[in-house]
Amino acid sequence: MVNLNQSLGDLFKGIIPNVYVLGATIVSFLVLFLFITYFVYRPLKKYIKKRKDFLQNHIDLTIKSNVEAEKLEKKSQQKLLETKEFCIELKEKSQIEANKFLEDAKKTAIDNARQLINEGQKVLLEYENEIKSKYYMNVINVAVEICQKYLEKQDKNNKILQQSLIADLEKELRKRENSSKKKDNFGK
Repeated sequence: MVNLNQSLGDLFKGIIPNVYVLGATIVSFLVLFLFITYFVYRPLKKYIKKRKDFLQNHIDLTIKSNVEAEKLEKKSQQKLLETKEFCIELKEKSQIEANKFLEDAKKTAIDNARQLINEGQKVLLEYENEIKSKYYMNVINVAVEICQKYLEKQDKNNKILQQSLIADLEKELRKRENSSKKKDNFGK
């Protein structure tokens, strides 16, 4: 066992440090700890805090934006419904006004058409009367011309007839005179 104790002692002799090495190790550990804390941990902690604040701000803004978006969506839907109702009312009013305008336009067109027809009938009646009067005047003029020609012809015929009648009458009178003279000459 002595050998065993001695061999274990030799084994652990290299493991247990000496006081100076232990002190230097502790001092170097503390210096390294302070160095890492000052130059690494604090900036890393500040960066993590900034990043956490940045993310929290973005999360808060996102939540706030979502709430505002929901409110705006509700307002938009409400306005959309109001706009649809307004459009429906406007469409109905427009249709009513268009129908009234159409009816008024039809009435006006019918009245104008009737007025045009009446004026056209008056013009046609005046034109017809004018044509009739011209026709009657033409008929009268033609009749007068025919009568004049007929009368002229009759006048010529009458003159010829009168002349022939006068000539016949003269002949007859001469014959009677001659016969009465002959009778008188016979009777004497």
